[in-house]
Amino acid sequence: MNLFGFPPNMSEENRWRYREVMPTEARKTDTAWNEMPKFNAELLPDGRVAYVLARGELSIFAGAIDEMLENLAPRRNESDHAEVRLVMGADIEELEALRDELRRLDWKTRLNGSS
Repeated sequence: MNLFGFPPNMSEENRWRYREVMPTEARKTDTAWNEMPKFNAELLPDGRVAYVLARGELSIFAGAIDEMLENLAPRRNESDHAEVRLVMGADIEELEALRDELRRLDWKTRLNGSS
């Protein structure tokens, strides 16, 4: 999966216009994102993406989802739902389910690691 460079369907005119600002490699941003865990991503044949995280990093991502939801959707009303859908491309309930699944997997890996 190519996370950098131009999308394959971008016109040559737009490629020329954005060539100076389009990232070609990961860079430091001097923000909290630099402290996020690093992970590998793999594009599966069915179009889904598989992420490989180091053990213990699941809870960090779960916490990041919590923080994002608290900032984008503190009241969980319809306006908040629309904001989350617009920014994240997912519903609040989907993100809460992902957060809960990450926490469950973190708990399970910690139990398996301690035995």
